[in-house]
Amino acid sequence: MKLRNSIPVLCSLLLAGTSYAQIPKDYYKNALALSGETLKDSLNNIISGHTEFPYTSSSQMDCWDVLKQADKD
Repeated sequence: MKLRNSIPVLCSLLLAGTSYAQIPKDYYKNALALSGETLKDSLNNIISGHTEFPYTSSSQMDCWDVLKQADKD
């Protein structure tokens, strides 16, 4: 009986979470109707400019350090 009452709550939480996970409007606008190398280049331009972190590193910040910092919030 408890599970039956919690289903609407779980559905509401899932819907609320997915509403924040949407890509910005027109994010892929420059890649629409493209194919082959032109599509590849356009997608590369969309995602370029981000900061890369290695998975493991003994001398610099790696992805595990980033995750620890992100989990503090």
